[in-house]
Amino acid sequence: MCDEELVRNQDDEFNLRLIGRGGRILLLPDVVSQYYARRSLGAVARMFYQYGYFKPLVARKVERIMTRQLVPPLFVFSLVATAALGIWVPAARDVLAGIVGTYAALILTGAALAIRKHGIRCAAALAAVFSFMHVCYGAGYLRGIIDHWSPLRRRTRPAATMSLTR
Repeated sequence: MCDEELVRNQDDEFNLRLIGRGGRILLLPDVVSQYYARRSLGAVARMFYQYGYFKPLVARKVERIMTRQLVPPLFVFSLVATAALGIWVPAARDVLAGIVGTYAALILTGAALAIRKHGIRCAAALAAVFSFMHVCYGAGYLRGIIDHWSPLRRRTRPAATMSLTR
């Protein structure tokens, strides 16, 4: 059974509960599925924000945080923190530039590798989509920590009423 409070990441929560009770996840290579991509960057942004937003709720429910899922929120937090500190501490601006430059280099390297096989249009779309995915997931995760973990904040609406992307 899936947890009905979760409107995103239900599979993660179910899989972690299953593994926690000694079960195993079996991936069948012969299974074929179809995926329908979102039609706009805005739709991608909303979807990944929602994925990030509900991850802390899953972590709270299963009492486990998967560390690789912390990379985007830590990235976004580092951007916000160094930008804010940069107002008063000039060295923080250099750190911010280093973070942004390193990320841009990684994204552009990935896009450049895709050019040979998929062309420049696909590579440009890849760079844009990855950037939106990482930033929106990270921002959603940080907001989810506030909404799902903070004892001082009460949610004003049930999580299930959030407007979802499809």
